[in-house]
Amino acid sequence: MPDCDDDSEDDESDFKLPVLYLTPKLHKKGVKFRSIVSTTESYISTVSKVTQAALKLILHGIRTSHLREQHTYGKRRCWLTKNSEEFIKHIKNVKEYASNVNSWDCSSLFTNLPQKDLCHVLDVLTDRAFQYGARTAIRVDLRGKFKAKWTERRANPSGRGRPKINGGKCREWEIDLDRLKLKNLYKLAFVNMLIGVGGHRTLKQVIGVAMGGNASPTAADLYLYYYESKHVKSLTTTEQLNYKYIYRYVDDIIAFNFPTLFSKPIYPDCITVNPENEGNDQQATFLDTCSTITDGRIDHTLYDKRRDFNFRVRRFAHYDSCMPRHFFLNIITSGLHRVSRVAITPTEFKRNADILLEDIQAREIPRTIVREALNKFCKGCNNDTLTNVLRKA
Repeated sequence: MPDCDDDSEDDESDFKLPVLYLTPKLHKKGVKFRSIVSTTESYISTVSKVTQAALKLILHGIRTSHLREQHTYGKRRCWLTKNSEEFIKHIKNVKEYASNVNSWDCSSLFTNLPQKDLCHVLDVLTDRAFQYGARTAIRVDLRGKFKAKWTERRANPSGRGRPKINGGKCREWEIDLDRLKLKNLYKLAFVNMLIGVGGHRTLKQVIGVAMGGNASPTAADLYLYYYESKHVKSLTTTEQLNYKYIYRYVDDIIAFNFPTLFSKPIYPDCITVNPENEGNDQQATFLDTCSTITDGRIDHTLYDKRRDFNFRVRRFAHYDSCMPRHFFLNIITSGLHRVSRVAITPTEFKRNADILLEDIQAREIPRTIVREALNKFCKGCNNDTLTNVLRKA
């Protein structure tokens, strides 16, 4: 990252830079750090959120069209999976004999993305998205969660006059992004990122995208999807059928019955793909699940990477810390929901719920808060079997 001049006397409240900080990788040998860029309250914060909303809308359209194609023709050109719940739901329906499972990881994905090629890929995918139907712009609501939707021309009901735009006029809390504005937004969010270091230096990121930026994960998803789709499309119809059981979540990839997936290069040279389960093609981890092949059947269990460390990880702050009360209530509830989404059987749910509650007990969180969190989980969980198991315990 080259230095930029930082002699300006601008008011800090008007122009705040994203901040670079490092988090240690305690589970790695040697001294290693992960660089994170915090864009909160910075000059790029709103730009990053608007970009993320627009990219997510484009990605949603891609996933939807490919799911229809997969259902109709059995081809899988989009390997993206939304979460572990969707992954397990799809794998449960696999009726073919499973002989092996392999997983890979894209090493340092965010910091290796070439900015010029990334913008080119996003431009191509944006052009494709705008060509469907009569789309004119992406409208982003600047309040709250920055939701995005398409605005489209539609024929005037009277049959005369100009065509109308669905959604009406753009209101003061909304912004309409046409094709050109959206492409300029990408360049501002990914190519012209200025970062503050130590409060007295300003750097410009010239390689990769900021890890910690709102739009970075979605941009990485679209970049890898572009080359995956291009690769599968170049194959014959028979060869494409081998790609039915491949799943990717950002930089993690898992494939069933296809150990030679990366025998030929799929991504550009800047993306390094490393095998994760070398020497054991009967078991692999993906997201928070561990997939094991038993007699041709795929079994799943909940996987927590922290349990593999040679030291104890305290996941929660002590109750006497400065954390607000609702923090402890929410971490218990969200932890139980995570376990319930991935657990295949009530026995596995109970085992992992007990481990979670043991950690909570060690932090001396009062029983009243734990009981309140359990009741909140039971009300929000749709699986009566799991809630009954928890109540009995």
